Amino acid sequence: DLSGADLANADLRNADISHAKVVNANFDNTDLSGAIMDGVDFSTANLGMISADMSIAGLPPDLREIFTNHEIWAESSGKKGKRAVLDGMTLDGNNLSNVNLSGASLRGTSLVDCRLYEADMAMADLSQAILTGCHLHDANLTGARLTGADLRNALLIGTHLGPIEIKDADGNPTGKLWPANLAGAKLSGADLDRADLTKANLTDVDLSNAKTGGAILTDTIRSNVA
Repeated sequence: DLSGADLANADLRNADISHAKVVNANFDNTDLSGAIMDGVDFSTANLGMISADMSIAGLPPDLREIFTNHEIWAESSGKKGKRAVLDGMTLDGNNLSNVNLSGASLRGTSLVDCRLYEADMAMADLSQAILTGCHLHDANLTGARLTGADLRNALLIGTHLGPIEIKDADGNPTGKLWPANLAGAKLSGADLDRADLTKANLTDVDLSNAKTGGAILTDTIRSNVA
């Protein structure tokens, strides 16, 4: 029973904590590489800034498999693994920090209050996704599609929403850029401090009460911005 235990910065590599109780336990920056965590419910634990492997540890087995196969797919440029299609799923409140979802399909996915610190979602399709209250500090959303997405009160501090360089089938740069598309997105009350939105499409975006001080808005498309 590890309920309430402070395990921040602890070294638990290869430890077996199967079926342990971790209610309100603190695992911030804990090294759990190779740990056996079957049956552990991390939903109420503080996971802080952890590795991608640890961030998906509390997910159901079928979802863990999707995330793992997608990372293989992304790192092999689609030659191995399988692209994650999470359209319409509900993933509210999960800690997905550092996870690799680049190129994933998350259309209409609910990610309310999720922690996505430094997550890689470059070129991901997040159209109509619900990201209210999401923590996206320093996340990579270059070239992502966020048309109609709900980002009200989201924390986009240092988030990368600029263009991504398009590469050919062999991974060579083509010299062409693919900008992020936020057309019709709701960003009211969002914190965009230091966010990079270079060349992003902000057509019909609602920025009412958003904090844009320090945001990079170079060459953005901003028609009908509220």
